[in-house]
Amino acid sequence: MEDKKENKEWTTAAQFSTYQEADNFRNELNSKHELVKVKRGRDTYRVKVWDPPPKKEEIKKVKKKLKKGDNSTRRRKNDNKKVRYRPEQS
Repeated sequence: MEDKKENKEWTTAAQFSTYQEADNFRNELNSKHELVKVKRGRDTYRVKVWDPPPKKEEIKKVKKKLKKGDNSTRRRKNDNKKVRYRPEQS
C-alpha cells in the first residue's frame, strides 16, 4: 500500500535583497508559524511560511436501535417495489 503525502502549500511572507534581512525576518516569524524558510532566487531572498491545515471535526453517526416488533424500516424498503395488479377472475 502506498501512503500518499499531501504537498505543503507555502505562502510567501516577504522578499528581501540580502540574506541577512531575510534571516532576521525569518527569526521574527519563527514563533508565529510552524515552519519558516528562506528561499534564494537570482537577486532576491523570499521568506516563506507554512501552517498546518485546521483539523475537521468528525461527526459520529448514531445507529438507531430497533425494538422487537418494529417493522418501520422493513416497510420503508418495500414501499418502492412495483405492485402488479391482477385482474380479478370471475
